[in-house]
Amino acid sequence: MKTRSFFTLAMCMAFAVVGWSCGDSEESSTTVEVSGITLDKETASVEIESTVVFKAILEPKDAKGEIKWNSSNSAVAVVNQGVVTGISAGKATIAATCGAYSATCAVTVISKAVDASKYPSLQGSNYYVIQLGESARAAIAGKMVIDLGPDDVNKFNYVWPDSGNSFVGGPAPDGQNCYGQYEGWISYMVGALGWSGGGYTISAGFGNIDMTDLFNHVNDYVFHIALKAKHDKPFMFTFNDETAEAKLVIGSTPFDDNGKSYQPYTNFTRNGEWHEIEIPVSALNALGVFYRNPFQNKTVFAYLAGGAAGTTLEYDAVFFYKPQK
Repeated sequence: MKTRSFFTLAMCMAFAVVGWSCGDSEESSTTVEVSGITLDKETASVEIESTVVFKAILEPKDAKGEIKWNSSNSAVAVVNQGVVTGISAGKATIAATCGAYSATCAVTVISKAVDASKYPSLQGSNYYVIQLGESARAAIAGKMVIDLGPDDVNKFNYVWPDSGNSFVGGPAPDGQNCYGQYEGWISYMVGALGWSGGGYTISAGFGNIDMTDLFNHVNDYVFHIALKAKHDKPFMFTFNDETAEAKLVIGSTPFDDNGKSYQPYTNFTRNGEWHEIEIPVSALNALGVFYRNPFQNKTVFAYLAGGAAGTTLEYDAVFFYKPQK
């Protein structure tokens, strides 16, 4: 009798244990369905080569699911498990998706601030800017006298002729400009017309172009341009102050302009790297351009790369300024 009672008690305890275990297993296997997803940021900005972290939040709070990340423009920003890295200046939309639900954030990638202490050409004063990247412009903020850079209103960069085919699309700017920024630069390739040219034209709507300080303090000013190339073809750059035009050649050989030969003023190493070139304004005086008076409605700066199809012209940071002494 005692034995049977013990056996019955043991069986009851076993059933109780089994029943409790099954109940626990059923509870742990319950899945909370995802009903939405949000991001912890609606907008964000990040510098090139820097990162910003996004957190995706599933709804309800106990929901679980696989989150997939995507960038609308991987040339501007990429994302990996919520970590966004800036690639180049611009805008991209970052999306987090879980099943049928998604959330997005607008990301603006900005260039790194230029360390002007590394570049003497950004440590001067009295800048007359023709072409310059945004970060370098910020570095000389407050020191710009005239901005002649294109705005497609009164200031233009025209490729000649009007059809614009003396130059065709050059190599896509890939990498750093002359100040180490991923902002691009001007890149052309000579087309099949047998000649090439373009220039920065300032229309009458801009008003007076007053560069007379270059005349009054000629020994204080230089013209600056950064160039890079792997070929040995010469370039010609022209300057106009309304009363005269100066033609200056950069290369190792003369430049033929419509049958007339012009000797080179200087050259640079053709190794595909950026080289900053500075030319005293007094050298332009010797060619007849003085900037003695204000003027209007002129092509203040022009560029030519000859007639050999395929010749590239890549330049950056075009301006007059007073170097620091």
